[in-house]
Amino acid sequence: MKFKERFAFCLCVVFLIVPFIWLRMRVSDDRHPLLSVDDSRSLMDDMDFNRIDHSHHHVQRSSEETDRVRTNPDHDSTDVERKLDKRLIDKGNNVGKDEEQKDKNTNNDVDYEYDDPWSIWKDMVKSRQVTSPHDSDAVNMILEAMMYKPVVAAGVGYKGTQLKATLMLEGKQRVVFKPMRYPREFIIEGTPYSGFDRHNGEIAAFHLDRILGFYRAPPVVGRHINLEEEIEPIGEKRLLDTFFKKGRNTCFYGRCYYCKKEDSACANGTIMEGSVTLWLPPGWSLMKWRHPFQRTYIDTRKAQWETDNSYCKDKVLKTSPFDSGPRLLDIMDTALFDFLIGNADRHHYETFKDEGDTGMPLHLDNAKM
Repeated sequence: MKFKERFAFCLCVVFLIVPFIWLRMRVSDDRHPLLSVDDSRSLMDDMDFNRIDHSHHHVQRSSEETDRVRTNPDHDSTDVERKLDKRLIDKGNNVGKDEEQKDKNTNNDVDYEYDDPWSIWKDMVKSRQVTSPHDSDAVNMILEAMMYKPVVAAGVGYKGTQLKATLMLEGKQRVVFKPMRYPREFIIEGTPYSGFDRHNGEIAAFHLDRILGFYRAPPVVGRHINLEEEIEPIGEKRLLDTFFKKGRNTCFYGRCYYCKKEDSACANGTIMEGSVTLWLPPGWSLMKWRHPFQRTYIDTRKAQWETDNSYCKDKVLKTSPFDSGPRLLDIMDTALFDFLIGNADRHHYETFKDEGDTGMPLHLDNAKM
């Protein structure tokens, strides 16, 4: 065969194979409902919720396991859905009065009607509260939905330094999943901000926030997730590219500022324990502020507030928004909260953007507990 004939033959092979490979890659990508690689876009922009298959394969459990935290149980799903589809309704005439609502909750003089937990969440958030002070039944319904609602989409977490994943639960509700990194009895040594986030710290901080009467932390629950059955079939490619096997355990390291394979989180087999934090409803944009009592994070250098006793009087009180309004008192509330949970890592804080200088600091990212 002459050179020209061989060259022509090679060109024909290339033109035939390259389109085939390209089509195979496109088909492979189409299996994942989340394809966005632009961090400025919402995680679920490309999701067609009308085409999602909500069927799940459930694991049968023994009777002794029915009281444990479950991943999408099958035989009692009717009972769970019944609980999720009921909302506390006051039977009295003045349902808008907090004291009457509180009394009726105490006396169990209540009735129920069909409702959606995510609609309850949307109506619950106010300018000076994230969870309801009195409607504990509604809060509990939201927590139950976070534990049992099927995961319909999964992607990488929002920007930050800690490993996390963003999940979409049935009903188009976005949540943040932080995996378990340490055994419960493990003691982290070093600086107060050392180590990975503690998923159980997020859970405990949410309940303490309500006990103290702040109501500034979004709902958080613990949940066991089967990575193989619940995440891998519907996860976006950028997340699944960080999945790997270590022995018989499924691990992932996600995408964040410090995320790397050697610091991955591993499941027990395919079951991973973690915390699930509820994303704020649409319309509640956040504004980020630098904390006036931020540490330097340098062992050899202290911040001004650590050495200057007049720092608050001469510096903070003369700076907006601390020179008027409730912001300074709100920051003191947050300082008390952080002291009790052992959080020394609140270098910034967030408020509702539309509230301006009077907005309350939200109690977010409490996993350094």
